[in-house]
Amino acid sequence: MRPARAFTLIELLVTLSLLALVAGTVTATLSGGLRVWERAAVQDTQERWIQVAFEQMRRDLQNTLRFSPVAFKGEYDVCSFPSVVQGPGASAPEREVGRLGYFLKEQGGILCRSQQPYRLMRRQRLKEDCHAMADGLERLRFAYYTFDSQDGEYHWSDRWESAEPPVAVKIELGYRGRASKRPVSRTMVVHVPTATIR
Repeated sequence: MRPARAFTLIELLVTLSLLALVAGTVTATLSGGLRVWERAAVQDTQERWIQVAFEQMRRDLQNTLRFSPVAFKGEYDVCSFPSVVQGPGASAPEREVGRLGYFLKEQGGILCRSQQPYRLMRRQRLKEDCHAMADGLERLRFAYYTFDSQDGEYHWSDRWESAEPPVAVKIELGYRGRASKRPVSRTMVVHVPTATIR
């Protein structure tokens, strides 16, 4: 009969070292995968908010009014136009004609949607009201497709101010993808039909 053989201290230490190495590798792999998943989820959320903002801007521009007291004003970084807006009111705000606009609040890179009833436009500036549509943006650029009566051709311009709206508005949003270090840019062109208010 053979005596029972026991593990030596060295065999036990080698086994524990191998187990610790395997456990460390599995933990590192799982935590790395979790970080990638979290970054992808954040990126996906940002992409969804930007898509929602684009859709809201498209609807607003397609509902532009022709209302002579409020001009369509556009620069490369801000755009405002006559539209039906919500008036101030605590319980049930009324809808009325006014000015609707978009701009980028530099601090925080927030895309702002601003609306002002016509009766409050003299007391309130466009950039004093900011309803956040998306954040984390680095750039907001507008361009306006217009007809130049001097040369008889259509072209893009970075400024527009007239009671008549431009034919189309190009919107570019630039942001740094949270999951990557490189900048991302999304562009949309919106045709601007108008209804006249007298």
